[in-house]
Amino acid sequence: MNDGTARDPDLKKARLYFLLGCACLFIMALLWSVDRSLVAISLGLAAVCFLLAFNSRPTPAPRREGPVFQNQRDYTPRTFLSVLFGRLLKGQQTARPPDNPQRRSAAVVILLVVFVFTIILVVTLSSLFSDDGSMEAYGYFQTADNQYYNQQYDSARMNYRRAWQVNPQYAEAYVGYGKALVLQGQPDSAIIVFDQALAIDPDLKEALYEKAQVFANHKKYDEAMGILTQLVAHYPDYEDARLTLGDCYYSQNKYDEALPLYESVYVNSDSRSHILCYIMAYIYDSKGNPQKAIPLYQEALQYDSTVVDIYKRLGELLPGEDGNIYRTKAVTLNR
Repeated sequence: MNDGTARDPDLKKARLYFLLGCACLFIMALLWSVDRSLVAISLGLAAVCFLLAFNSRPTPAPRREGPVFQNQRDYTPRTFLSVLFGRLLKGQQTARPPDNPQRRSAAVVILLVVFVFTIILVVTLSSLFSDDGSMEAYGYFQTADNQYYNQQYDSARMNYRRAWQVNPQYAEAYVGYGKALVLQGQPDSAIIVFDQALAIDPDLKEALYEKAQVFANHKKYDEAMGILTQLVAHYPDYEDARLTLGDCYYSQNKYDEALPLYESVYVNSDSRSHILCYIMAYIYDSKGNPQKAIPLYQEALQYDSTVVDIYKRLGELLPGEDGNIYRTKAVTLNR
């Protein structure tokens, strides 16, 4: 007599596979941000465990049906048809071959093999054809950029480093790291990092520009101008390079060389700023051209209306009531 105890091992096995599947899902959640291949493997193992649990579940014992007694009904065409269709339906049900447990197990095994093979194939192909972890490196780079612009320079440096560790050819990550070093007062280390970026991509203009900027800030104008001159020649639309080159000339009192560079930047209204207008006005003023200096001084005040020296100079250049406005403003700001 079967009391159901024979199915207990199957029930324990099914529970074990189910728990293993849950454990694989938990491991997948822990490794989600570490490696995509580990995530895929964990997910595949979880699916295999759940399929094994489903296949190992105990099958219920067939229910024994007792004899069915029906009250005798009167013979009518309606009862005849109902009995006929009932027998036909019963005949179709009994004609189906019984479910073969071995065939079901074989089908499940085949499905498991196909599923596991697909997971392994996907992981292998993604490893072979991925561009040196470019997507993962790009994610680190974007995080670092956000931290850089939020002035979280230590965190930015950490993620820039992670980006080039995943993809050693990620030259932009070296540039970002070097920029963070500059803002943290480590210009010499920044030059080394910029050179590492240029070793990967000698034509990377951002690395060249940042390196020239470091030289210019430390008054190494010859080194800076050598780089910036090449950038301006190769990239005529690179306004930052033209502006910094103009600053190098201006810092050495070479106004005739600086002014054309400033004017080429000033043409673009989006690139105008307080300091650009102020320097151009000062150069024109120094060259004895107040007609061009005055409107540039006035435009500089539109960007920053608190510079006392501009009000004083406009008060000197403009006679009468026009000049009184600026002279009065200069006195008010001094107070």
